[in-house]
Amino acid sequence: MLRKILIILISILNLLKADLPPSDGYHMMEINTYITNISDYSGYEVLGCVSSVMHNQNACYKLSDNQEIEKGYKFNRLYLVVIKKEDLEALGGIDATSVNESYNANGLSIQIAEYVIKHNFNDMITVQNTQIEDKYPISKEKYYYEITNIKDMMLTLKLKRRVISFTDGRKDKSIEIME
Repeated sequence: MLRKILIILISILNLLKADLPPSDGYHMMEINTYITNISDYSGYEVLGCVSSVMHNQNACYKLSDNQEIEKGYKFNRLYLVVIKKEDLEALGGIDATSVNESYNANGLSIQIAEYVIKHNFNDMITVQNTQIEDKYPISKEKYYYEITNIKDMMLTLKLKRRVISFTDGRKDKSIEIME
């Protein structure tokens, strides 16, 4: 019995630790991700579909050029999908343009998210902040992707630029990714 109580207590403490601020010697690094050329594919909508483990909810929101892609809480999973605009409108459309709006949106947002998650679309980009050692003076990384192909509700993305911001006052560093 004592063993069971100890195991449960350790499990609870590990869950609580997940939301604690960084420990000594570490700091948070913000990660932002963007797609720069969504408007080049005018016949499609790009959706961010989020699976919220904590609230057992799924929903989607529309993305636009250079909009920060977000997934909400750090344990959520994000899936990027595309759908033809005409198909989305025929199904009733989605008005949500952020992860927070998506949970209050119409039922279609939830239906599409559940379809995406059921069919195991890959979550292919990082949008989550992380802890790094203080010896690395990085406060933020921004990743800029371009769509190179759309096929069967799937995007092919290519990283085009990475921008690094520093904690020590240095000027941001922009790295262009060449082909």
